[in-house]
Amino acid sequence: MDEDIQEPPVVPEPPLVVPAHQRRTEYHTHLSGDPCDIDGTFLAPDTPPAPSPQRPPHDFTPYTNRAQFELADFFFRKDQMAGTKIDELMQLWAAWAAMLPPNSGQKPPFADHTDLYGSIDSIELGEIAWQTFSVTYKGPRPDGEAPPWMDTEYDIWYRCPRQVLRNQLANPDFAGEMDFSAKRVFSNENKREYQDFMSGNWAWDQSVS
Repeated sequence: MDEDIQEPPVVPEPPLVVPAHQRRTEYHTHLSGDPCDIDGTFLAPDTPPAPSPQRPPHDFTPYTNRAQFELADFFFRKDQMAGTKIDELMQLWAAWAAMLPPNSGQKPPFADHTDLYGSIDSIELGEIAWQTFSVTYKGPRPDGEAPPWMDTEYDIWYRCPRQVLRNQLANPDFAGEMDFSAKRVFSNENKREYQDFMSGNWAWDQSVS
């Protein structure tokens, strides 16, 4: 009995990956991004980073204890509870506490959702304080009735960009994964390779122009 003979499936070859040691990387001659201290003094090779400040393991500032911290985390991050529901829950909590003996010391962990949000904004560890300012339109106005946005005051919230960048540079999660100067990467066939922002033409052109 004749059997159909099928050709074996063709398995595509995996893409050629050039080992890192066969790549050639060029960095800017002067903009090398060598590490230095806060005063601009260059550090010796393999100098370890300054230790990060450590807080006591039981310090939950600005919260009084771990339970209050975890409750804030539950409201805001896990459940993303609406402010009106937080207010209602705190009112029920206060009503329950009012029925206890006066010396029980029981009270709601937060007065309302505004109090909760304020406690979150006041956390300093790993965070940068929010700042705000207000702006209004000051440009030309049309004849007749102006659109509402021209008379509206807008709140702008931001964090200090300099401090944000400093925190990113100090984050150990990025160790060994960050380029501090523009570069050009070439394969073993002398072909240009692009893999991230610092290996692109724009970053290089800005460094050499």
